[in-house]
This record gives sequence, C-alpha cells and structure tokens, in this order.
Amino acid sequence: MNSREWLAVAAVVACLFLGMPLIRLLAKRVGASPEVARKTIHVVMGLSCAAFPWIFDRALPVWILAAIATVPLGIIRMLPALRNGVGSALHGIERPSYGEVLFAPAVATVFTLAAGDLYLYLIPILILTIADAAGALVGTRWGKLRYGSGDGFKTVEGSVIFSCTAFLCAFLPLLLGGRVDAMHALWIGLILALLAMMAEGFSDRGFDNLVIPVGCFFMLEKLLPLEMPSLVGRLVVLVLLLVLVLTGSRWSTLNGGALLGSVLLGYGCAVIGDWRFALPP
Repeated sequence: MNSREWLAVAAVVACLFLGMPLIRLLAKRVGASPEVARKTIHVVMGLSCAAFPWIFDRALPVWILAAIATVPLGIIRMLPALRNGVGSALHGIERPSYGEVLFAPAVATVFTLAAGDLYLYLIPILILTIADAAGALVGTRWGKLRYGSGDGFKTVEGSVIFSCTAFLCAFLPLLLGGRVDAMHALWIGLILALLAMMAEGFSDRGFDNLVIPVGCFFMLEKLLPLEMPSLVGRLVVLVLLLVLVLTGSRWSTLNGGALLGSVLLGYGCAVIGDWRFALPP
C-alpha cells in the first residue's frame, strides 16, 4: 500500500476509536438510551464507509481497515472492563449482538464484490446504515406490535420504517445519479426495500449487519439489468408470497422472523428457478 492509502486508513481508524468515547460521553450527558448510543455509532461508521469509493481505489486497504477495526472491537467485547467502559456505547444493550464485529468485514466484502461500481456499493451500505438505524430507533421508541425473531423480537412499526427508509436509500441514488430512469428506480427501490426489510426481520444477534449489505448487493446486481416487465413480475410475486404467508400465519407455529424468512425462500425459488419452485412439494 502507498502512503496515501495508509494515511486514509489511519484517519478512518482514528475517527472510529475517538468517536466511540465521545459518543459515550454525549449519550450520558443527554440521557440517551443505550440503543440510541449504539445506533449513533452505527450511523457514524456507516457514513464513513459510504465515502470509501472516493477514498480507496482498490479493496486491499478496505480489508486492512476492516481487520484493524474488527480486532480491537473483538477485544473490547471479550474484556468486561473495556466493554463497560469505552465500549459501553456498543454493548449497553441487554440482548447479545455480534453486529460490531460483523460490520467492517461486511463492508469490505461488498466493496470487493462491487468492483468499482458506485451504486452496487453505496446503496447496500446506505440501507445498512440509515434504514437499519431508523427502523431500530422507531421500533424501540414507538413500537407496539411485536413479532418474534430468533431469541428476541422485532416490531411491525420498526419494519415499516425500515422498508420506507430502505426504499429512499435505493430510489434516490438510482434516480439522482442517472443509473436508470425514474420508473426503473421506483420498481427496483420497492423490491429491494421489501427484500431488505424481510432479511432484517429474520436476522438475529446483529447478523443483519452482514445479511443486509451482502444480500442487497446480490439482489441489486440482479435487478439493475432487468426490463420493466420483469421488475413488475418480481414485485408481484414478492407481494403475493408475503400476503399468502402472513395470512396463513395464524395456523403456523413459526414466529414472525421465520415467516419472513420463508417468504424470502419462496421468492428465491420462484425467481432463480421458476414459479413451480415456489409451490409446496
């Protein structure tokens, strides 16, 4: 790596590890909840990562940065003194979460897979950063309608806000950047928002930090070259499967997260194979 790349890596690492105690102090001063502090870190990290295409020309510095960021976060996680001190902004919640150690490797993976395509990198990172934080904060503060997900629960209100924000994170860059026309951006945004919402809904213990960006990358890569009839057909299939599964949920022993996962499975079978793969055996 050259000196410019090392300098950029050092600057990002400094922002991360100086930002954590600063956010911790600010959260304590204003009386913010642990979830707000954790998601503030999440947003700061995500927006920093969103700038990577303008900072790095290749994937190697991003992977080095991911390693430099992940190892200390893993150490903070394992040592109670550090976790309750400088790491309290990340570990102040009661439920177990591995999100902080999955975040940087997921970003590096998407950066590598995107291979210089700005939209394939930026949109998944924006969804991970903004939509996930918005859904979590709304669900924590105002969520009333709960559904089970793994060992915990999510809220309908949080999932709705997540999907709306994810739509904007996909639609606006595609439209304003001129990658596709307005109608294509609309349909791609709707499909990606629903898929990302369901992926977040069944992800537990912070694994949404990996599932959302990597999953959104592969979905967006498949959606961008499609013509309008194919996009409309995929959205119709997705909505029909979602309505069918949710309507039949009263007769199922699966929790809400598992039901959303079954919709994703059915959608994958229908669009990767054909419609017959979505039918029961």
